[in-house]
Amino acid sequence: MTRRKKILTAAGVSVAVVLIVFVTVLAVYSAWQNKTVHITAYTVEHEDIPKAFDGKRIVHLTDLHNKDYGGELQELVAAQNPDIIVITGDWIGMMDEDLTPAKEQVRPLVDIAPVYFVPGNHERYSERWPQMQEYLTACGVTVMENIALNWEQDGQAIQLIGVFDSEFGYHLHTKLAPLVQEEMFSLLLYHRPERFPQAAELGVDLLLCGHTHGGQIRLPWIGAIFAPDQGWFPKYDVGRFEMDGSTMLVGQGLGESVYFRILTPPEIVVVTLKTTT
Repeated sequence: MTRRKKILTAAGVSVAVVLIVFVTVLAVYSAWQNKTVHITAYTVEHEDIPKAFDGKRIVHLTDLHNKDYGGELQELVAAQNPDIIVITGDWIGMMDEDLTPAKEQVRPLVDIAPVYFVPGNHERYSERWPQMQEYLTACGVTVMENIALNWEQDGQAIQLIGVFDSEFGYHLHTKLAPLVQEEMFSLLLYHRPERFPQAAELGVDLLLCGHTHGGQIRLPWIGAIFAPDQGWFPKYDVGRFEMDGSTMLVGQGLGESVYFRILTPPEIVVVTLKTTT
């Protein structure tokens, strides 16, 4: 073997070793990280937020996928002192036979604050969604399927809107347009972030959603690799987005769908409202 070939071989081995070590460290770190629920806090300021809602706190949960946290989830949510709790879908898995974990994770939440639930794509495709919906209603959760309600405080109100999941943009337009009241601050609960432009166009002030799991697999300096319905290197992966006076907050979610989370730990989102008037 020539000297040049020896150098190239040694370099190849070194690169392979570095990659193996990198992947191993990443996997171990992610395994540890995925056992810890992270709290992500946002403040949303808007002139249409009534003074009675200044400082009000919303806990946003999404994409549990029937995962069992025992009593940890209830404790973490209670520690945030929410005024309301919202769940934006995929609380169950579409193929799950036993919904006990999903039921046990949601039941204690109603003892903390009013809970509002909008279904996601897994609820839409699950044969057991009617059973889960009945359970949610029975334990005091408000299921939001293409309806708008007023969240009232001291004679003032914020509009809460929930639209059932659909992959079709025209569905959101059809269902949402008649519900939005422009004179009120509007909070939309909807599972998919890729419809943010349509929601902004219709005058929604704040959109809370999930669906992406933060990409579920993220790489350092690169971010999310893939997200359902957005494809490779998604635009709306996780976090805060602004458009035409509207704000969208995308949660990473709490569970797994098909594969392992990498650098996208389970997350509880806490939103504090602030008026600018």
